[in-house]
Amino acid sequence: MKSRKFIIFCLLFLIYAAFFIIMTFPLSLDFKNFFISDRGDAPSFVWNIYNFTDNVRSFKNPFTTDKIFYPQGANLILHTYSPVYGIFGLMLGNNYVLSLNVVVFISFILSAFGAYLLSNHYVKNKLLSSLAGFIYAYCPYKLMHLLSHYQLMLTATIPFFVLIFVKTFKYKESESRIIVNSKKNLIYLAALFIVTLLSDYYYSFYLGMFALIYIAYFNFRIYKINFFSRKSII
Repeated sequence: MKSRKFIIFCLLFLIYAAFFIIMTFPLSLDFKNFFISDRGDAPSFVWNIYNFTDNVRSFKNPFTTDKIFYPQGANLILHTYSPVYGIFGLMLGNNYVLSLNVVVFISFILSAFGAYLLSNHYVKNKLLSSLAGFIYAYCPYKLMHLLSHYQLMLTATIPFFVLIFVKTFKYKESESRIIVNSKKNLIYLAALFIVTLLSDYYYSFYLGMFALIYIAYFNFRIYKINFFSRKSII
């Protein structure tokens, strides 16, 4: 059973990776020196990696810089920074373009895997679930923003967070409340949320809203309200 699952995962990896190569071609011909850009915001993400890695290696706060607005410098907390790119930059040396491309590649693949697992949790059909993974990872929204908004590429944590969340928080009808199935999963959820926060503030906000709405939906029994009823509520 485990070997079959491993084979399926390997096949999915090859398929999703092939689609990445096709849809970003000719990027794969020189992964170290080129990146996709429309000369808009994309080059700033290469600078982000440079500033983050340079500050960390110099034992400075990576969320500040004196490379702009010198000598006062600037605070980068509200900047579109996506420190996840910088963390990979520390591991991959001084090739900031390679770091950018590696993170984007990993994010596309994991986004597809996460969506596959989330879909397969509800629809026990591996073919349809693999298609859902492809649609989520390579949707027009992401491919369009690949030209300049690299923070919006970091969607990998979202399906994993949702999947673990719905497995962790279950509604117990007898007690009319949400119960926690696994305290260990809370650690995973916290880790995924932190990674999302280091990737993009927008997606962090949406995950927070999802968690609140999901719990409120069951705890306040919103699912029992018939919004299409013609009966008066007075």
